Amino acid sequence: MPPLQLHMIWPEKRLKKPPKASLPKGYRLRPFRDGDEKAYLKLMESAGFKGWDKAEVARWRDKALPGGFLVVEHTASGALAATAMAVHRPQALHPEGGELGWVA
Repeated sequence: MPPLQLHMIWPEKRLKKPPKASLPKGYRLRPFRDGDEKAYLKLMESAGFKGWDKAEVARWRDKALPGGFLVVEHTASGALAATAMAVHRPQALHPEGGELGWVA
C-alpha cells in the first residue's frame, strides 16, 4: 500500500485572488531560469534529494505548470535559498488536481 499523502484543497473563491508572497528583506521569489541548474542541484542536495542531475532537472522542468517552477533567491549573492514546483497530477479523487512538490 502506498504511503498516505496530504490532500490540500484550494478554495474556489480564492482562485482569482491568491495571497501575495511575503519574503524576508533581501530575498525574492522568481521563476527557475536557464543557468540555475548548478545552484538548484546544490540546493536539492542540501535538502536531502540525492542523485539529481541536470537531466532530472530538465525532466521535472518539462512537467511543471507554466510559472510553477519557483526559486527563492538571495538578492545580494544570487544564491538559491528555497524552491518548490507545481505540477498537474490528476488522480481519481482529484481529476483536475495538481501537486506541490520538490520543496527544498
